[in-house]
Amino acid sequence: MTLVDVPISIKDYRIYDINSLPKLFFGFRVKSKFDEARLKIKSKYKPRRVTHFRYNNQLEPIFMYGIEVAPNPQYKELLDDLNTDKLLRSSHYNEDLYNNYKSKLGEYDLSCDECYRYACDGMYPIDNHHLDRMSKTSFKAEMDSGFSTMINRSNIPWFLSIANFNLYALCVCTDYDYR
Repeated sequence: MTLVDVPISIKDYRIYDINSLPKLFFGFRVKSKFDEARLKIKSKYKPRRVTHFRYNNQLEPIFMYGIEVAPNPQYKELLDDLNTDKLLRSSHYNEDLYNNYKSKLGEYDLSCDECYRYACDGMYPIDNHHLDRMSKTSFKAEMDSGFSTMINRSNIPWFLSIANFNLYALCVCTDYDYR
């Protein structure tokens, strides 16, 4: 059995309290022990393993590894809107979700052109080139390196150590009734 076939240990993942959402999170999805083993973010970034949920006729866990990003205050309203927005809530088809979401991002001069395929109820991706602008902390050097300076290299081939980082607004699933 290879690490690709070994499931992750969910006990290592933290679930955000629903009342603490929304969160701005920069990281990637983890699907197996192989994903956990091949990439380690340097400790200075305070990486965390997070379980978030999307709703697709039932709540489904999505496991992620990355860093929580403190947003610039000018984006707080956007994040709050995404967390409760009726525009997104009324999007019953992926195309509606994408168009409504793209329009909402446009109000803030943001985009999701490179990552829209990851959009789902409760997880809203934002193009990585907006990270430095959205964050209180500068990530210019990391962005210039293609984020490779964030990763501790191990003894695996270089092509296995490439992370598919994405910037996400993690929000409540609007289609799920928590009551």
